[in-house]
Amino acid sequence: MKIIYATKCFFENYINFNGRLSRAGYWWAWLGLMILSLFVCVFDAATDSSIASSIFGLLIIVPTIAAEVRRFHDVGKSAVTLAIIYLIEIALTFFITIWSVFTIFVGASAAVSDLANIMSVLTSMIPLMIGAIAILIVEVYKFIILISKSDEPNVYGDPEPFFVPEDFHI
Repeated sequence: MKIIYATKCFFENYINFNGRLSRAGYWWAWLGLMILSLFVCVFDAATDSSIASSIFGLLIIVPTIAAEVRRFHDVGKSAVTLAIIYLIEIALTFFITIWSVFTIFVGASAAVSDLANIMSVLTSMIPLMIGAIAILIVEVYKFIILISKSDEPNVYGDPEPFFVPEDFHI
């Protein structure tokens, strides 16, 4: 029952960037989204297309960001912190993409039999690994914030404990 209620609240608050979202409310909704994603992927596999997954992904972008903002508020972090995290991830992804294209063109033009050229290509992959590790570090930081417990009032309001109302019916 919790998972259904949390997922329903997730979609009802799809543009609500104010207030707080409890840890339980966030993670129950996340689990509900993963189950919905599984059904969408099975549908896509059965129809041999990816249209449903694409539409579902686009439909949950804004509600996911809104839920993360409210979850950040719950632990006393502002939406600016989340925006910085997203900007860092976007910049690193852009860097990795550009550097990958550069590495592919350099590697394709180099003679593979020459050890110096092979070392040059391998050395050019070091920034890719550093970028990937940086993205991982940023994601771990975001995950730590999302799993943090917060029972105290803060500038974003009083904590909102997650519970399913008794009058909620499927």
